[in-house]
Amino acid sequence: MQLAALEEEINIQRSKFLSPPTHIQLYGPCVVGNGIYNASESECEHFRSTFRKESSPVSFFIPASGAGSRMFDFLHQYIQNPESENLHLVERFLRNLRVFAFFEKIAPEVINSFEAGETKINDFLKYLLNKEGLNLSSLPKGLIPFHKFDSLLLNPVQEHLLQGDKMKGKQKHFHFTIQNEFLQQFEKSISSLEKTGNSNYSYSFSFQDPATDSFTFDSDGTLLTDENGKPLMRPSGHGALLGNLANIPQGIVFIKNIDNVQHLNKSQDSLHAMEFLGGVLLEIKKMAFEVFENPTESALQNLNQKYQLFDLSELSDCRSKDQIRKLLQRPFRVCGMVKNQGQSGGGPFWVVSNGRITKQIVEKAQIASNNEQLELMMRSTHFNPVFMALDLKDYSGNKYDLQHFVDQEMYFKVSKTNNGKTLGYIEKPGLWNGSMAQWNTLFVQLPSSVFSPVKSVIDLLEKPHLSD
Repeated sequence: MQLAALEEEINIQRSKFLSPPTHIQLYGPCVVGNGIYNASESECEHFRSTFRKESSPVSFFIPASGAGSRMFDFLHQYIQNPESENLHLVERFLRNLRVFAFFEKIAPEVINSFEAGETKINDFLKYLLNKEGLNLSSLPKGLIPFHKFDSLLLNPVQEHLLQGDKMKGKQKHFHFTIQNEFLQQFEKSISSLEKTGNSNYSYSFSFQDPATDSFTFDSDGTLLTDENGKPLMRPSGHGALLGNLANIPQGIVFIKNIDNVQHLNKSQDSLHAMEFLGGVLLEIKKMAFEVFENPTESALQNLNQKYQLFDLSELSDCRSKDQIRKLLQRPFRVCGMVKNQGQSGGGPFWVVSNGRITKQIVEKAQIASNNEQLELMMRSTHFNPVFMALDLKDYSGNKYDLQHFVDQEMYFKVSKTNNGKTLGYIEKPGLWNGSMAQWNTLFVQLPSSVFSPVKSVIDLLEKPHLSD
């Protein structure tokens, strides 16, 4: 980047960092019958059948760069302070130690010494977490063994391959976004699975482009630099992966989070959900293409009546054929939503922007903390598990330029403490938030059984992660 362009970008990011937080104006939560489509079982089977009959190849896009260290936070806290408030979690962890898949990796002499009372709890936990032992705390979450299946110890990357491979009759490609330093370990993990099952998977990796990193500032907006005087940079959030997504060659792409896998014995609901999403996407794209070919107001309204793609504020602006085609000539996404059971994270909402009402996935951090907006947030019934089917190609089969559909004002402000000083920066609009703000969006209800993320290692003791 040339000096003038560099200074301009620094000033843009500084201005955003110093400005008041940008909040989304909620119009109301998306609920079943008003923004969320709830298919009957017969309709679900129709959509699954539609997807199975379609021979086009599909891709799975799985962000997998997250560190697994947070899974073990309560263990680190105990090591530092045995009187930690999370003592009950440590007790549960140790009492169920043999249930965890990674137990099989513990050296026999280590577990024998611990169970005989010869090794103290702190020392045993350090063995599990630190590089002198299993080094679980330093691994990406995607490489930590989650489940035991027969004689196999499976990590999430391997399980995404195995679960996706259950989708019969499809040419499938798996794409993982990872940290470059772990590339060889990811490749070794997949190679080991291929040898064990005598299989070959089509897969690839990519990394978050360093050119998307954000500049950092102190509390008064002064640019922070490293010991060499170069600007101190930080990764700008998962919205920076939009370019990685745009490079996926297949038109239909499924997105799931790396930690949202169930034990292979309990993964059938997730497979059915993917087929359902894929079938809905194929059908709505076909219907939209028919309207695109013969654009009339009545045809657009008929399309919208069943699936509630658009609010009337958007339809009212579509009078001419060109306006209707412009509205439909956007990337499509079908986003599964599960009933909200108190999870922290984003949800489906109708939002007001530039005089129009559109459907968006909104994080709580984007919502203003006033009574009116909080009231609307609290009335939300569903949660975003990141379970999506995307179509990245237009009606002529050409790839969309995904950057054209980003709302750049839906960025996130991040502030952290670094050596006692405030370190702040801007994250790009979230991958399924502002980066897809101008996509055509359909929310559909999925069963809660498809959502079993592993945020803490204790989550692996829940039913979706057990073989029985």
